Amino acid sequence: FIEWLKLRGLYDKKKLKEYPKPEYNLHGTPILFRGFSDDENGESFVSDIVFVNEALDCRYNDIVEMQMRNRVCILLDWNPKYTDNPLFLWEKRDNVKFLRTTYRNNIKNLTKEQISNIENYSPWLLEDCKVDKDGHPVIPEAERRPHKENIANGTANKWAWEVYGMGMRANKEGLVFRNVSWIDEFPYEVDEIAYGMDMGIVAATAVVKVGYINGGDKRSSIICELLLYEGLQAPDDLEIVLNNLAIGEKIHCDNNFIGWIARCRRSERLSEMGYTFQPTAKWSGSKDNWITTIKNFNIILVRDKLKGAPLRKEQENMSYDGDSKKGKTKDGCDDAWSAIGYAVVGEFRN
Repeated sequence: FIEWLKLRGLYDKKKLKEYPKPEYNLHGTPILFRGFSDDENGESFVSDIVFVNEALDCRYNDIVEMQMRNRVCILLDWNPKYTDNPLFLWEKRDNVKFLRTTYRNNIKNLTKEQISNIENYSPWLLEDCKVDKDGHPVIPEAERRPHKENIANGTANKWAWEVYGMGMRANKEGLVFRNVSWIDEFPYEVDEIAYGMDMGIVAATAVVKVGYINGGDKRSSIICELLLYEGLQAPDDLEIVLNNLAIGEKIHCDNNFIGWIARCRRSERLSEMGYTFQPTAKWSGSKDNWITTIKNFNIILVRDKLKGAPLRKEQENMSYDGDSKKGKTKDGCDDAWSAIGYAVVGEFRN
């Protein structure tokens, strides 16, 4: 923003307030720079014009709170790197103008290197990759000619090209859990409920609630809600967190953290609340086992209420590394899914 002002000869350092949070006064109009991690950016934040960058990575409820208290207009931008988000429904509203643009709409402001970096993703010849005004490809994928140079150079990436080059909604290739559906709230009536916990310090400690619905002659379903997603330093932290969650049930746990489960079992407070802790057996190939077990069900996910939408991020990013037949997934993006796996193999395997 400051660079933009300097380019136009408008920048005045005296009008910049950097602390405690950035603010600039432009022609008498205060312009504030905030992040959704700031506590006061919820209900109390009133604005005339709001611009939200990469809105798909923001918590939906935070955006709704801002929009409710906005007096003129709210502008959202995103790369369509997911296939499902409640913001997509806004396109149908009468008071919303939706614009689909790609790098080609901004090509006069991009360097040759920037253009090349994007176009190197294309696995097809560029002239075969045109899209119509609704974002649908003009030439079907099966009829597009391969971009032999990009493929030979190892830069071709179908997902990255569709998202950043063609402006299409797309799931990453090799997604582990591609076929899921989303709901707003955990249903009141399910046949059974189980809890799972994946422990982490640098990675997140994730606690999930998983409901089971018997499908009878049809496929049964699991409904998964993420209750906790944060790094914890010691079992004492876990005791405080579980105390706040007030679940009071058996939790199927990660067994990698030696002493954590024993410490939790010795906690009088957790015992009084009704907690029991069941370590999940692990062996070579156990991760493939719980992935396969989860896929035996219709997978229904409850939209995140936690900041950063970690469950959605994991669903949209947990992918196989290389040959998906090997079953090896990339590191990260599996803390919540691991907790779901522990609950499912512990309670609903059969």
